[in-house]
Amino acid sequence: SYNIDFLKSGSKSLFNLKPENGILTVPREAVGGGSIFQIVVVDEEEFIHQSMAIDSVPFNINDLRLTKDRALDPKGHYTEQKHISTLLPKETFRVEDTTVTKIQLYDTLSKVHSLYY
Repeated sequence: SYNIDFLKSGSKSLFNLKPENGILTVPREAVGGGSIFQIVVVDEEEFIHQSMAIDSVPFNINDLRLTKDRALDPKGHYTEQKHISTLLPKETFRVEDTTVTKIQLYDTLSKVHSLYY
């Protein structure tokens, strides 16, 4: 899989378009950014797929660079930590800072097995 987090919006999909007199017209603004146009036509008997290059238009991106306001202070010391807690029934677990904590719940043996395999 590709990491395309830098794009503000993903590709557009248009469904159930109907041609007029055998011609299907799709306005350029309906397609969005990008430079590849793919069309898939399916009926009860056939499947047709065609890709074509189209004029590229600028698209909006998310700036993911570590700028001064987004980077960690180089004078500080930081570590990424992994902590595993086991809870018995009716026990509670308190998360002190939910803005930086990622929690994964393993509540079945199959989920625990998937952690290692």
